Amino acid sequence: MAGTNKPSTDIVKIGSPEDSVNSIVVNSVSKNGLSTKYARKGLVLSFFAKPDVSYYGGSEEEYIRVCEPLGVASVAGTSYVAPWIAKKLSYLIDVLGLNRKVAKAMIIDAARGWDEKLTPEEVALYGHGVVPIHINDIIQTKDDEIKFVVSDVSEKWNTYSYDFPVPLKDNKYPYIAKTTMCYFPLCDRLQGVDYTNTELNLHFGRIGDDKKIKDIKGDKQNTEDTLEGERNYLLEGEARKQFRKWYN
Repeated sequence: MAGTNKPSTDIVKIGSPEDSVNSIVVNSVSKNGLSTKYARKGLVLSFFAKPDVSYYGGSEEEYIRVCEPLGVASVAGTSYVAPWIAKKLSYLIDVLGLNRKVAKAMIIDAARGWDEKLTPEEVALYGHGVVPIHINDIIQTKDDEIKFVVSDVSEKWNTYSYDFPVPLKDNKYPYIAKTTMCYFPLCDRLQGVDYTNTELNLHFGRIGDDKKIKDIKGDKQNTEDTLEGERNYLLEGEARKQFRKWYN
């Protein structure tokens, strides 16, 4: 879905339906990867980053050449970036056979890369980043990377545990790990800040001798009793700030 162009300098925020939670909303960048003058900005809701990603939509530096009824034309706009991302999604879904959740996650993961320093202003303009041009940069990994793709269906309260084999060197794990999670929840404005009827909570870390996961961020949401019967209580503000609760 295109992030839409600015009809005037007075309107800068993304509006409906570009605030759709389950859609992939695409903003436009110039050939140098910078936000264009006509692109609107997010974030929409605190925990829903829109746009999701960005792509090359033409600008004053270099327009896109298209075929119109009267011949070749030079154009620019967010309406031209959405079909490019739709094409990549179609390849992932229709050719490679991935489901739509995995396909969306692959697009966002490729756009984000390993950049952990995106500011709220950058996310508002670019989403999670600029999607690579070549499809191989989305579906293939570099020689120093290992990527696992996991997909499942949860119809009620369930806990899933996955064991991922990782290299061990000098009795240590010298690597950086990240996760990109995508799901399509039903939405309801009556749900308040989270806006969705479903909440998934992801814990990533080592499995201890007690067969329980040791979350690398110390996230104790949705955990059972701890040592000596102590319970974990987190205020909503702390959960949002420290663990990005409801973050999508």
